[in-house]
Order: sequence, then structure tokens, then C-alpha cells
Amino acid sequence: GCSGSFSWMFDHVGFSLRTKSGVNMRVAEVCNDAEVIFFYFSAGWCPHCLRSTQILKQRFQEAHMQGIRVVVIFVSLDMNAREFEAYFTGHGWHRDDFTSGGMPWHAVPFDSERRAYLKKKFNVRFGPYLIALDSAGRKLSIDYEDLEHKSIQQCLEDPAQQEASYVCLEILRKIKLGLPFPEQEADLAMQYAARVGLRQEDPHFSCLREVLSERQQELEKSAKT
Repeated sequence: GCSGSFSWMFDHVGFSLRTKSGVNMRVAEVCNDAEVIFFYFSAGWCPHCLRSTQILKQRFQEAHMQGIRVVVIFVSLDMNAREFEAYFTGHGWHRDDFTSGGMPWHAVPFDSERRAYLKKKFNVRFGPYLIALDSAGRKLSIDYEDLEHKSIQQCLEDPAQQEASYVCLEILRKIKLGLPFPEQEADLAMQYAARVGLRQEDPHFSCLREVLSERQQELEKSAKT
């Protein structure tokens, strides 16, 4: 559970966060297994914020597909509760564009004094403003401008891990093209990926692992016959 490792979160946001449907959820539940936690300061009246919400939504969904556990906590800079509701939930939103449908994450309740506390703590003067923290509450050097060019996964990985993922992808391409099976290359790529600590869920790494496992089974079968 999160109550131990995420106890620092209670100091930041209290014990519950709000969902789009108005339900309060325990912070321990929301944060459980999170690899990265974003505090997202934004307002519906701000054009830059609308653009950053679009980018963050896209990156959030991408990370979800890649098996990265990302938590986003919206800290509203809206003028009033009605504007907050419209921007956060999408209900009564005045624009029919990419911002419709609301936000797919949690929010600090609008009437909570924690909003002012977080603004002060992170020295937020205007939005959009993004603070990224790891599961221990340490600051990560990711801001919303990074997310315009890179996925959350790329932001979290160091260059060696990105390189290892790319090497796995290149080998998968060769296999797909039906070239002679790059046995030695594939083994070296797997060793390299393990050495630099590439995430097991990385799509290219996990796919190459499956391909090699299936090949091993086929070789064992043919050796028996």
C-alpha cells in the first residue's frame, strides 16, 4: 500500500482527492504503485493551459498504454468553483474542441485550502505549471514543455535506456523483414537492456523477449523430433 511510502503526499494534499464524477478517493488508493506524480496547475480561462491540457492528456494515455503508472493531480487556478467544474469535468464546458470531456485524472477539491498551500510550496505564480515527483516525493526534471517533444517514458529514461530500447526495435525490424535470425545481436541487445536497467514493460524489450522465448521453444521442439 501507499500509506507508508506515500505518507509525504498527505502533507501535500490531505487524505482524499476528487474524481471527475465528484467522488472523493483516498490518496493512498490514487497513488498506489505510482512511478511518477504530476501536480498540474492550470485554469480554463488560459489559452496556454488549454494547449498543455491537450498535451498532458495525450502523454497520460500513452503512458497508460505503455504500462507506466502515472498519477496526475489537477490543482485549479480557475476564478471560481463553476469554472473549475466545467474545466475539470467537461460538464457545461463552453468549447467543443480537444478540451471537451474533462480531465482523466484527479483534482484537489476546489474549496480545499491545500490549493493555496501547493501554490505557495511550489512557488506557482501562473499556469500552466507542472511539477513532477517520483514515488518518494523527489523532484524530477520534467515540465510540460518537455512533454511537447517527448513521451513520459522518454522523460523518465536516461539516454542509455532509450538506446537499448531502440536497439531492441532495430532487431525486431530485421526479424519482421525475414532476414536471417540475428541470434548474437539479439542476445547482446538483451544483455545491454538488462545492464542499463531498461524497464521490463518497455514495448520493444518485452516484444523481443517474447520473440526469443518462442524461438527457443521452436528450437527445442525441432531438436526433439
